[in-house]
Amino acid sequence: MTYHNSCQSYHTVPLQRKNHKHHYHNNQIMNVPTPKPSFRCSSWLLCLVLLWHKFAFSLGQVRGLYSPRSSSLPSRDGNHALLSTIIRRHLQQQSPPPSSPSDDQDEQWIIPECGQVLDTIPTEELRTLIYDLLVENLELSETELAALRIGILPEVDYGIQLVKVCGKCSDYTGRHAGVCEADHYAANVTHSGLAILPLERDSATRLVRGTRPVTILCHGTQPNNLAVPSNLWNTTNQDPDGLVLFGVLFTAMTATISILPDYTGYGESRVDAYRAYIVRQGYVTATMPLLWETEKYLANATNCQTAAANAFCLVGYSEGGYGAVALADALYHQMGATIIQVRAGGAPLRLSTEQLKFLVLQVMEDTFDPRRRYYLAMLAAAYSTTTTDVRNYNASQDLVSATQRENILQAIRQDGNDRQGINSVIPINDPLSILDSHIITTFQRAIEAGEQDPCITSVVKGETDLLCEALKAQDLLDVVRQTPYPVVLCHSREDTLVSFLNTPTPEQVAANKRLQLEVVSGGHESAALDCFLQSLIFYVTEMENYKVADKHEAKGCNSTAQVQGVVDDERLTSNAASFGSKHIWMEILLVVIGAIYWI
Repeated sequence: MTYHNSCQSYHTVPLQRKNHKHHYHNNQIMNVPTPKPSFRCSSWLLCLVLLWHKFAFSLGQVRGLYSPRSSSLPSRDGNHALLSTIIRRHLQQQSPPPSSPSDDQDEQWIIPECGQVLDTIPTEELRTLIYDLLVENLELSETELAALRIGILPEVDYGIQLVKVCGKCSDYTGRHAGVCEADHYAANVTHSGLAILPLERDSATRLVRGTRPVTILCHGTQPNNLAVPSNLWNTTNQDPDGLVLFGVLFTAMTATISILPDYTGYGESRVDAYRAYIVRQGYVTATMPLLWETEKYLANATNCQTAAANAFCLVGYSEGGYGAVALADALYHQMGATIIQVRAGGAPLRLSTEQLKFLVLQVMEDTFDPRRRYYLAMLAAAYSTTTTDVRNYNASQDLVSATQRENILQAIRQDGNDRQGINSVIPINDPLSILDSHIITTFQRAIEAGEQDPCITSVVKGETDLLCEALKAQDLLDVVRQTPYPVVLCHSREDTLVSFLNTPTPEQVAANKRLQLEVVSGGHESAALDCFLQSLIFYVTEMENYKVADKHEAKGCNSTAQVQGVVDDERLTSNAASFGSKHIWMEILLVVIGAIYWI
């Protein structure tokens, strides 16, 4: 698809709804396995939980089902008990853990074309889709079905259109200083992602008019370079992908524009670029062109009546939390955007100190989970003369061992290679052997001596100095400590993958009124549930109160056909009742167990 800088016709390849995973035209078909989610149908269950929390009380007042005056169930306690029962009853549908082999060996990835409209789902059809998925996969009682039909589904106010967007930074060089520069790694490479756009209420095709805020949803560490947002909608109806469905909900409930980048080295960019894993500029290079291409698409599709606001929410967990912080920093400081809020969970914000020390220490103490070896490989590959945005590029100070470099890079770049495929080239009993011996010695010596910052106190010039510079340049703790916009971090003290020490201290949090830290429980995977649900609570309680500035100009648009908006107001008004009842959420979530495969 070719976009034009004018409000004229554009070409799309619409898909039929029924069995849509088999109706792509002229797409690439990759003969590699499709991953089997480890938490089947949990995402739609979470949607039910969230929506119930917001709307059950108003439903009870109308229907008398859960009113305090009702003799059947007390309003708050009844919802809590009923919801807990539903969750306990249906979580038995979990699939094997993410580390186990996939059973879907015969399935194929179907890769849409750039610019392709993957789906257009009107409001009523989207409600039906949600209802059917829940009814098909959950044994709901008549009371639960009534609540779903009458109290929950009507709050899905907007339909959605899903589009695969593609773009490259080199097309926007000079638009904003420091954002897309010619010397940035993969600037001339086409990147891909998924845009979820809101449809007008009760319209089958008409996109919402006006200036809409933007949500950027950043996915967590994904070893498979094809298991990305722009490809995952194919399987959503059968095995919902959590992150994509969060984007669907954000858009369908609040009419925001959601953008889910695939990242450098994934999707369309996988052939021409290495993965820029935990390299802060890489997330900017992979995402900003998608935003601008989405703006073009909206201008063409609506005759300039819809625009993306210069106001953003950024949400992510694990690697996605890191990416959200990096993107917000660029949007605010280099593009002058308004950051409504950043919600970053389980993020490795102190890569050069606490995070690397944590992993090395685990191996030294024999507590490292060998199923997580691929994390080491992905990190090492990004700092081994692959991505040019790091200080140690081509300086004979690669993070990966010279003897292991080719094996590691080949495993990571192989299409469709999953955790098991990457882990297979890493010795299970000596995972650190894939890393450069000098940097390992540096960190081991620092750990034994109790040093806080190995890249300062134990660095060796000519051996690890440039590599340490590269790692320290990616640290984002100071970015959140000094943030001029709202940042909410979410982390568990029990996280055994990304150390809790990646978070700011209580004193540092208290020193900046814009910074918050939500401490949750559970391991890295299970803590993601609490963190993402807090993000959803923010959306359904706060985003409705946020007003965006009118976008008065759109390149190539007729000045008489400008989008309409309202005055910008950076203050968010809180829904005290919703926040007052958040403790119920935390109690309910204690019954939710298992791993979510999209983190």
